[in-house]
Order: sequence, then C-alpha cells, then structure tokens
Amino acid sequence: MRVTYHNGRTIKGGGVYFAKHNDRQFDVTLADHIDEGKMDKNIYWHCYKDKFSNLSFEQAEFKFYQEHFSDFLKNRNAKYEKRHKNKVKNMSDYLKSRKSCPEEIIFAIGNLKDFKNLDLEKVAVIYSDFRKWRKKEYPNVVSLNVAVHADEEGVPHIHERVAWIAHDDEGREMVNQGEALKEMEVPLPFPEKKENRHNNAKITYTRDCREKFFEICRNYGIEIEEKPKERSEVGLALTEYKTRQENLKIENLKIENQRLKSENKSLKTENEEMKKSNVMLRVMRDDYAREGEKKYNEVIKLDKELQHLKIETQKGKNELKILQNDVENERKNLRFVKNLVRICDNNEKKLKILTDVIKENDKGAVLQPKLDLNGNYLRNDKGQPMFEKIGGVFGDLSTAQLAGLVIPPEKDRDWDDWDLLSEAEKADRKAHQAMDRY
Repeated sequence: MRVTYHNGRTIKGGGVYFAKHNDRQFDVTLADHIDEGKMDKNIYWHCYKDKFSNLSFEQAEFKFYQEHFSDFLKNRNAKYEKRHKNKVKNMSDYLKSRKSCPEEIIFAIGNLKDFKNLDLEKVAVIYSDFRKWRKKEYPNVVSLNVAVHADEEGVPHIHERVAWIAHDDEGREMVNQGEALKEMEVPLPFPEKKENRHNNAKITYTRDCREKFFEICRNYGIEIEEKPKERSEVGLALTEYKTRQENLKIENLKIENQRLKSENKSLKTENEEMKKSNVMLRVMRDDYAREGEKKYNEVIKLDKELQHLKIETQKGKNELKILQNDVENERKNLRFVKNLVRICDNNEKKLKILTDVIKENDKGAVLQPKLDLNGNYLRNDKGQPMFEKIGGVFGDLSTAQLAGLVIPPEKDRDWDDWDLLSEAEKADRKAHQAMDRY
C-alpha cells in the first residue's frame, strides 16, 4: 500500500490551518464529509495532555506560545513601538501569522480498502515511533498536537501540528523555520549548488522524514509501494488529494465564517451593552453635575460666611484690645492714685494739694521718645517706642520728690487756714512753696 506525507502552513487563498478542525472543536454539522457516528474512534493528543488534559488544541497551542515566545515577542514589539507601530503583534496575532503559525503535517497509510485491514491503534503507534525519531534527529521541530481521524470520507489519516523553534541573537526562542534548520545544521540536497526553492534544507528534512516514516511502516509489516504509479493512477490520486484539500479549505472557511458570525454577535451584544452603559453614564454625569453645582454653591456660601466671621472676629479682637488698653490705663491710674494716697499718708488735704500741682505741671509738659546714648529709640518688650514727659514747671521730678516740694512738714504748714484761701491764692502758694524747695 502507499503512504503519503504532506506538510504546510497555509491553505490556498492565504488562510492558515485551524487547530479546532483537528480536535473537532467546532460545529461538525457544517462539514458534510465528517461522519459523527465515527468520531469516537478518533485519537487526540497535545503537548500538555499529562498535566492539562482538558485543554483544547487551540488552548494548548496558545499556552505553548505564551511560555516559549513571550520574551521574543515583547522584545520585538519594543523595537516596533519606536517606528513601526503597525507591526506590533499580540500573542494571538503571532500564533495566526503565516510566518509564525504552527506547521501542519498530514500522514495517510494506504487507501480506504487497505485501511480496513489496519488497526487504528497500530497506526498511532507507528506515528509515535516516527515522532520519537524526529525529536532526536530534529530537536528544533516540536510537536504541539496530533489527531488520528477515522470519521472522514476516504482513508483515515493523521494530522500533526509542529512549531519550528530557533533563537535570536540573545538566546530568546522564536518561530523561524529557516533559522531552525541552520541551528540543526541540515544540509542542502545539493551542497555544491546555490540555495534556492529547489535546493534548500527543508527539502532534505522532508525527504528524511518521508523515508523514515516509510521505513517504520515496513518494520510493522506494512508493504510500501515505492514504484511510481501509472499516469492514470497518479491522476486519480492527485484528484483525490486535491479534492481532500478543497474539502479542507471549505471546512476551514466554514469554521472561520462561524467564528466571525460568533464574534459579530458578540460585538453586537457588546455594542448594545455599551449603548446602555453610555445612557447610564450620561444620567450619572448629569446627576454628578447637579450635585457638583449644589456643592459648589454651598462652598461659596460657607466661604462668604467664613469671611464674615473673620471680619467679625478681627473686629472683636480690635475691640478687645481697646478694652485691654483701657483696663491697663485704669490699672496704671489706680496704681498712681494708690501711690499718691500712700505718699500723702491718707490725708485728703495733702492729696488734693499734690493732685492740683500735678495737673498744673502736666499742662505744660509734652511726650518725647526716650533715646539711648547713641541717639536710638528705646523700645519696650513689644518693640514699641518708649516716651517720657518733658517740660512743665517741675520737669521730670518723681511724684515723691514733687510731694516733698509741694507739701512742707507739719511745722511749716497751717492746715487749718488752707480752706480759707481762694483758689488763686492756693495755686500761687503751692507753686511758690514748691519753687522755693526746688
């Protein structure tokens, strides 16, 4: 029987293969060539099967790309951000790009008639042996997932998706088939000739894989036809292959159409939710605006009240200061009166005489700032200038000194006839007596 081996990344028209086709994570009713009754015979495996068996092929591929290529993509995006922002990609874009998406390999053993004599489990074991060999010989080709399909029209076959891992200048992992082949030192089919589309390392790799797969099939007792088919048979095989590829293309387009419809429905729902949210936001904005205006008016009112209170407080402080000054003056006057009373020995006549003399003396006196030896103003503890009375009849005599001049000893004074004198006589006598003593 014949064994076929085919690999590729993109389908005709520019699209890429979808992993969900292989593990049937889509609406299979859209694919006419799939028999739902045979789907339980399919075999599925992915690189996280041992730890995360519930992952789909798409989820497993995304997880693998995140773990292995995040650093490379982050570094490349940082460079693109400066000049080529349109080239910046997220991991989903990187996974679906034609240059960095997984490569899909399709294997088939025999035709539908031949396959009836084959055990499906045996086919899986054959491919497992092949994958182990490739892992050793070509370590940069990493298997992401494998599906053995027995539910389609035609011969049961195997789908495998792989990632070609290379490294940039700083050792970060990236998807690059050409660099991966160089790292594995895969030679050209014709080393003596120039490298081109008909002479490159990928041809060597594909030839080695096909020959090894054939060899493993023969080791399991499967007779492989290596003789070229007649032209008519080749034509029939080619037609069958093209038909299968067209069916796969249609299936991928249906899957993509279904995805786009689902995304469109989701976007419509999201748009409706956003419209509702916008209405709510406008209502909230108006409420906040009204509440803000209300709060603003309250603040203005409180500010005016505060300014009024400040004015009233300052006014009260000024009035309090005046009252404090008045009280202090009254205290000074009281101390002065108490001093006069003490000097006059509580004698009302002496007190009256001394008070009259002081009043007359103050009429001719003036206040003048006190100066130090350098001619600078003397100031009190509060920094205010200090003043003294200058002028008058008796100058700057103290109250006690003035009392000694105005009020003679008892032997020099006849207090009994003092009240008989006129006011003018009393003033004249007091002045002359004081001047005599001064």
